[in-house]
Amino acid sequence: MTEAPVAHRPWPIFWLLAVTQFMVILDTTIVAIALPEIQRDVGFTPSGLSWVMDGYMLVFGGFVLLGGRAADLAGRRRMLVLGMTLFVLSSVLCVMATEPWMLVVGRMVQGLGGALASPAALALVLQVLPEGASRTRGMAIWGGIAGVAGPTGVLLGGALSEVAWELVFVINAPIGIAVIVFGLRMLPGGQRYVKGDLDVFGALSGTAGLCLLVFGVMRGAVEGWGSAVTVLTLGAAVVLLLAFVARQVKAANPLLPRSLFGVPTVVLGVAASGLLGMALYGSFITNTLNLQQARGYSAIVAALLLIPLDICLFAGTSVAGRIMARMGPSTVLSSGLGLQAVALVWWASVLDAHDNVWLSTVLPASVASFGLGAAIVCVFVIGTSNVSGELSGTASGMVVTANQVGGAIGIAALTTVAATHTTGLLAGGAPDRAQAVSSGQSVALWVAAGVAAVGALVGLLLKRDHGATWRRATPVAAGGAAPE
Repeated sequence: MTEAPVAHRPWPIFWLLAVTQFMVILDTTIVAIALPEIQRDVGFTPSGLSWVMDGYMLVFGGFVLLGGRAADLAGRRRMLVLGMTLFVLSSVLCVMATEPWMLVVGRMVQGLGGALASPAALALVLQVLPEGASRTRGMAIWGGIAGVAGPTGVLLGGALSEVAWELVFVINAPIGIAVIVFGLRMLPGGQRYVKGDLDVFGALSGTAGLCLLVFGVMRGAVEGWGSAVTVLTLGAAVVLLLAFVARQVKAANPLLPRSLFGVPTVVLGVAASGLLGMALYGSFITNTLNLQQARGYSAIVAALLLIPLDICLFAGTSVAGRIMARMGPSTVLSSGLGLQAVALVWWASVLDAHDNVWLSTVLPASVASFGLGAAIVCVFVIGTSNVSGELSGTASGMVVTANQVGGAIGIAALTTVAATHTTGLLAGGAPDRAQAVSSGQSVALWVAAGVAAVGALVGLLLKRDHGATWRRATPVAAGGAAPE
């Protein structure tokens, strides 16, 4: 089916969609600082409290791929409005929660709402912004939002929870209602963009497999990678994901159209998105834990120290938006991730629990954030380029899914590495606990540097094989062949 025409006034629509994306990413972290108050007032056990954050990430990461395909099949405006409606209603449920299960269910429904709204919003951005400078500028801002919203959630959550923890959910309702009202008036109509029906088996196996993968990774970081729950969950995830892959090969209308896998920019862009998510979320949580566990700062002070990182990240997105058209997104991607890798090595080398926090943490972390900001813009551009508007929702879902699943893996891997190294030092008789914690987190940053370096290599591979032709390639349509 044909794509709707580009909007005559795209930028008001873009900013409406940007607010949607900001809300969805913000809610991954906004409750973090409010958790102690939530535990006291709602009655969570220490082990159950983690589900306030994990429930959102689990459902969001597991369902976003399905959300992207649903946007192409059922209409992007329809999916965005449905997603935001679920988001608002679930936020109200969270505010009213008097029992732990009510809050966890509310957070899971929030995650489902975000999974439906986020890929639809990105697909609509690609639809309403004309190709060229406008789209490049828009994607630069979009990438900045994706990177800045998480740390901003920590800062905003700290401020709101000082008054009442319920406010971290209350804030969603008026903004979400405004998005729904203006979205129904401003967004392109809710027509279907591709023919065919939803691959039900593929949707069930893929979504369940992704959910179990995210759950298994999160549990592995807490209970150990050899625990029965972790092993059984990850094993089930592998079986379901293999069944999903087999289904995609044979299905008449697969959840992931086979034509997308013949587009190098999509395949490598999705890979880069996963690696970037690992480095982004993994280094972010490592830094947050270091400021609080090793240095002893309060949550609000730690959040304030993240502000320079936010500024540098957004500066990186702005620079990338200006130079990407001249240099090509693959060059900017490899340069940004390369800079981040170097900065992470620097950071890991100087991290010390007792040294000046600005020199041993904030400065190298800010340089890493600048490189990350430049790279995150390119991931969204590359992963959704050379694909027709008919499949942009599915491609968007793939990019966002890779980023979220990569983020969950990054958090689990880096926290496990840090904890294991710290435990070994303390068991060996290390006298300074703060320094032992900081040393473990330094090792985690070395791992993050390696992940960023691999991402930079992906950018170089894109540049070598396809960087010169990514703008000229024929877009892939639904059911069509990939460009040679």
